Amino acid sequence: MESKKILSKETFPPPLICLVCGDVARGMNFEVITCMSCKAFFRRKKESRCLLNNDCIITKQTRGACSACRLKKCFTLGMDPKVLRGTTKRAAAYINFQQQQQQTYVPQPTTISLLSKDHSTLTFDEWNILSNIVHAYDEQNIVIRIQHALQEQSSLPLKLRSKQSSTLDLVGLFYTAIQPFIERSPYFHDLPIVVRQVLIHNNLNGTGAFNSLFGALQANVFDNEAHILNCNEIYGAEYVKESERVMRRLESDTTLIKMLLIILVFSSNCSIISSEQIFSLSYTSTTSAMILTHVQDIFVVILWKYLVYKYGFIEAVRRLNRLVKNYLDLLNRVHENHSKQHAEMVNIIVEKTADSLALN
Repeated sequence: MESKKILSKETFPPPLICLVCGDVARGMNFEVITCMSCKAFFRRKKESRCLLNNDCIITKQTRGACSACRLKKCFTLGMDPKVLRGTTKRAAAYINFQQQQQQTYVPQPTTISLLSKDHSTLTFDEWNILSNIVHAYDEQNIVIRIQHALQEQSSLPLKLRSKQSSTLDLVGLFYTAIQPFIERSPYFHDLPIVVRQVLIHNNLNGTGAFNSLFGALQANVFDNEAHILNCNEIYGAEYVKESERVMRRLESDTTLIKMLLIILVFSSNCSIISSEQIFSLSYTSTTSAMILTHVQDIFVVILWKYLVYKYGFIEAVRRLNRLVKNYLDLLNRVHENHSKQHAEMVNIIVEKTADSLALN
């Protein structure tokens, strides 16, 4: 069965999604799948400065708000300034951007040129799937929602601010965000309801925890003193401190994190659970099991091809190794989490999510 045959039950494949802002794309522009707006922006826009923290979220609705962060995202995704007309100023801006990145982050290997030296074997359909996965995650606006919740919590009187239930509700947002993310995948809807429920029961604890650390890093959650104090009460100060250390070591390429999340969701089990908690796939049909394995293969191949395309073989091996270690470190933290309040919260979310799949 070819991958594109089970991409969707519709006659036509889903539209291409712009990797910069999430709008409907119009093909490959400057070596990245983008919409016409982002194509024109990258061609014409001059260098500017971010008025906030250089980490603005770029979506279809917000792409016009911060030119600096939009341009930064264009470069991060690999848009090539060399193919622009009159590239002197843009090339200088690009060099400037790379130098700033090297001072702040781990040095990034040079992106392979897709047009002049194609080492990537990603097909058009695979690029489409990759862009749809990234857009499906970004569409949840989880970082903005968490930052807004933290601001609201900080504005409350001290007594209300220290309520542990508010902190657990905030942590729960990272877990509930997994359902709409995976429901955007047509592969998920190709599975019988019982198989989808098994995947939620076995994987939501691990993927939700991984999403929590990833989202916490993006939203600077550990910089919020009131939130950390509440977490110390719920989980223990040492547990929170070690969790922050694991978070700081997360892979810097957010596309890799999003791809790993979708791969983990389609695993038979990606969490550390006791034998009596395991929901087996053995009673499902052979066809369902084969589809599940096939979907995993598709996503893993796309992840590996993307790694080689962007970083080259050697660095791809290093980053894949680091990505897997990130998740194993996270599983170790989950296993050492003895908070009954947290466990009860996760169990409720898992049951509600599984029940909603049955209703749908």
